[in-house]
Amino acid sequence: MTTVLTEHLHAGAFIVSEEEGLYSRDQITISNLTAKTPGTVLGKSGVPAAETATVAADTGNVGTGALVMDATAPIAATAIDGVYEVILRATGATASFDVIDPNGILVDAGLVGTTFNNQIKFLLSSAGTMTIGDRWFVTISRPVGTGDTWDALNFTAVNGLQIVAGILFGDVDLGAGSQAATAIVRTAQVRLADLTWPAGATAAQIAEGVNQLRRLGIIVR
Repeated sequence: MTTVLTEHLHAGAFIVSEEEGLYSRDQITISNLTAKTPGTVLGKSGVPAAETATVAADTGNVGTGALVMDATAPIAATAIDGVYEVILRATGATASFDVIDPNGILVDAGLVGTTFNNQIKFLLSSAGTMTIGDRWFVTISRPVGTGDTWDALNFTAVNGLQIVAGILFGDVDLGAGSQAATAIVRTAQVRLADLTWPAGATAAQIAEGVNQLRRLGIIVR
C-alpha cells in the first residue's frame, strides 16, 4: 500500500523576501476560534471606544468652514489609525469634498452641511464661506497598549476584517479566544500560490486583496 505524505506549509514559507531586522513583521493578537495556517490573509478590527479623533484645519485655508466630529460615534471599527484628510472640491455652501484615509486612498465623497459617515463621522459646516482647496486633518489615535484584534480576512464583515491588513506568519491552533501571533504587515514579497483567501473568494476579490497588500508595501508574485 502506498502512503501519501503531504508537507504542511511551515512558518513564513510564503515569503519570497522581507526586510532586515524583522522590520516586515509585527506581533499581533489574533482570534483562535478557528485554526489558521501560515499564509492566511488577515484583516483587523479596532476598538473605537479606546480611540480619539483630533481635528485641525489647514493653516492655508481661505474659507471659514468648520469640521466637527460626531459627539456619539465619531470613529467606526473600520477606521485606520493615522491622519485623514478632508478636501473641498468646490466653492459654495453645499460644496462637495473628498475624504482620504491615512494610506492615501479615497474613502468617499461628501457634501458640506450633510453628515459624513464612513470610517469617521463628522459634519463639515459652512460658517460663512467655503473655498475650493481648503482642507482639514482628522487624526485617529489610541492609547499606548490598546491594540487591534486580528482574524482571517472576511469579505462580508463590517468591522474592519473586510480590509486586508497583513499575512499570518505561523500556525494558529484552535482555541477558545485569542492568542499572540506574528504577521507580515509591510515591505515584503510573497508568493500568491501560498496565500490562503476566504473560501469562495472570486478572482476579482483576490485581485483587490492583492492591491490592498501592495498598498502596505507587500508585493505578491
